Formats: sequence, structure tokens, C-alpha cells
Amino acid sequence: MDNARVLDDTSVLFTFDLQALIEFGYAPNLESTLHLVFDLNRLNRVNQRKEFFRVPNEDIENELNNIEIEALICCS
Repeated sequence: MDNARVLDDTSVLFTFDLQALIEFGYAPNLESTLHLVFDLNRLNRVNQRKEFFRVPNEDIENELNNIEIEALICCS
């Protein structure tokens, strides 16, 4: 939730819509892995610091299964 609040404070023109939370032991490692996997789905390819992706929740769940990570996914 802390990351979601930080994203809400960024200079975006829309309200940040949280679709799911993934509970995992060490989130930064998982986040880095998913960023690499879904790099082609970035909304801003010029500025790699912008962490917005267009990826269906199902694709994320499938990728978690592919890399054999057990994580709790809570959808709103």
C-alpha cells in the first residue's frame, strides 16, 4: 500500500487505480523480476523510471506460476 500511495503522489493526470496486491516475502526482488518480464508492456518506454505497465492480472498470475513463486494476490 505504501507504493500505491507514492504512485498517487506522482504527477499523473489520473487517479491511480489499484487492481491487485501481491503479498510476497521480499517484494523488491519480485518487483524487479516482473519489470523485466513485462518490459514490453511499459506505458512509458522513454523514461524507465516510470513504473506503469498495461498487463492483465491473469498474465501476472501466470508469470508468477511460471517462475514458481507462491504469492497471495488480493484483487479489489
